[in-house]
Amino acid sequence: ARADYASLLKQIEDTYGLETVLKFLEKSEAVIDTIEQFPDGFQKFEHDLNLRRAVVSKQTSIIYRIRQTDIQILYFWDNRKGAIE
Repeated sequence: ARADYASLLKQIEDTYGLETVLKFLEKSEAVIDTIEQFPDGFQKFEHDLNLRRAVVSKQTSIIYRIRQTDIQILYFWDNRKGAIE
């Protein structure tokens, strides 16, 4: 997930500039805080009920798994790529 996040931030900066990166950082941190507080509060995947999707923006979602002792962020998904298989 870290590599996805770094790549996404670089892409946003290259395309839209630093100000947009900072706004995205704020949004993604707010979503991660919400995931930590309410891990069951986001959409489950039909094909794998252990995975959940939290939307950060129209273009980006966080895919994560709730484990017994923690929450594992698996990756940042570009929603423009279509459905996650």
